[in-house]
Amino acid sequence: MEQLLKSADTFLRILETAHSSRIASWEPSNMTRALSWADHHQKLYNSYTTKTRIRSALDVELRKLAYRNCILINVFNFNFLKECRDFLIGMLRNNSALKTRASSIST
Repeated sequence: MEQLLKSADTFLRILETAHSSRIASWEPSNMTRALSWADHHQKLYNSYTTKTRIRSALDVELRKLAYRNCILINVFNFNFLKECRDFLIGMLRNNSALKTRASSIST
């Protein structure tokens, strides 16, 4: 569980950056890695969606993590992982710091 939460914390940091002006300094390889992180978390969702105990525990811990980091409070939970790639792409496309590159971000 600890490793999953470390991974989720890293992904929260990616989402935070994707929403900020700092994203303008990202190279295409950073974008690819960010999307890979999103894919990883969607796989976690698929792996644990039927495991009720683990899913419930992860849901609680993900909510706590978001609250502690003041990022995506009331949004970042287990169910969020199912759509996290689309969420990340939406953040990137709507970030004004990326307007010139945003249309090239693929789903």
